[in-house]
Amino acid sequence: MTPTPRRSWPFLSSLFAVVALLQQWLPAQVPAPATKPAEAPAAVAAPTQVERPLLWRIELAPPSYLFGTIHLPDDRVTELPPVVADVIERCDALYTELPMDLALLMKQMGRMQLPEGTTLRSALGDELYDEVAAYVQTKGMTMALLDRLQPWAVGAQLGLLDQMKDMATKQPLDMVIYQRAKRGGKKVGGLETVEEQAGVFADMTQAEQRTFVRDGLADIKKKEAEGVHPTEELLRLYLKGDDAAIDARINDFPLTDAKLKKRLMTRLIDDRNVAMADRIVRRLQEAPERVQVFAVGAAHYPGKMGVLELLRQRGYRVTRLELAADGTARAAEAAAVDAVIADRQREIEALRARRAQLAEAGAK
Repeated sequence: MTPTPRRSWPFLSSLFAVVALLQQWLPAQVPAPATKPAEAPAAVAAPTQVERPLLWRIELAPPSYLFGTIHLPDDRVTELPPVVADVIERCDALYTELPMDLALLMKQMGRMQLPEGTTLRSALGDELYDEVAAYVQTKGMTMALLDRLQPWAVGAQLGLLDQMKDMATKQPLDMVIYQRAKRGGKKVGGLETVEEQAGVFADMTQAEQRTFVRDGLADIKKKEAEGVHPTEELLRLYLKGDDAAIDARINDFPLTDAKLKKRLMTRLIDDRNVAMADRIVRRLQEAPERVQVFAVGAAHYPGKMGVLELLRQRGYRVTRLELAADGTARAAEAAAVDAVIADRQREIEALRARRAQLAEAGAK
């Protein structure tokens, strides 16, 4: 009998676009560690840099690109491989999951916060709240960081506490490339809104949110006890560019409520993939003359319901690019532009010939 897969990668990769941006205005609120942080468990050895970028070319004239991100501020991912940096430098427009406008996002972050008059302790219950607080304390932090958040948002943070210092002082990969494109005068925007991402959790009951937090915390503690650091493990897969392994991990989040798991993950991954693919196609059709880069969480690309397959079903040809393919990418784009020029020239010649025929007929 095949073991039931569990989910963790898609949850981190998809939702962290919201959570990471929350950190951009939380730094002043992040308390100094109350105690020395616990030593992190031994992590699975990870590469020191990207070995194979999650980068695909959409074979159009001119081409556009898909880039798989991980919503973390780790230097190993924010130092872009030349092929990725080259594509962003040459593009006309870049779209991340969310528009990375902090002023706008700050106004919308209320969706993640508890209603007035509600406390996290009352939402979680004393026993679970104390369990979460004890775990947070092992990371040298206090619950002041989480007390205003809804339980589902707390669950999104728990596996990331070891990265909290970096989150408070550095930008996640998505923000890095967004700001890079913006500084370069590119058109920038998002494929989703904060309301849409937060809406994945909008109808969860308090009981379901407690299950979400309880099961997530239990899984994190179990992995750490086994010497596995969940985030470092995900980074290892990302740095290796192992899309097959990422696909295998898409079913890796432990929820004991099977109905909740099915509903939540359908909304978190499949439904959003369809919406993203539709919006990518729309932008390609609206601006066929632009080189556009679409950069979303790596978990959204592989699989039968992944963005790659959805675009192929719509008739687009997509090619994976390799680490040293910057010259190849430039050559492919140049060839595509040459092909467009040749097509236009043939059209012009045909029009000229037709014009000459009309002129000749008029002279008779």
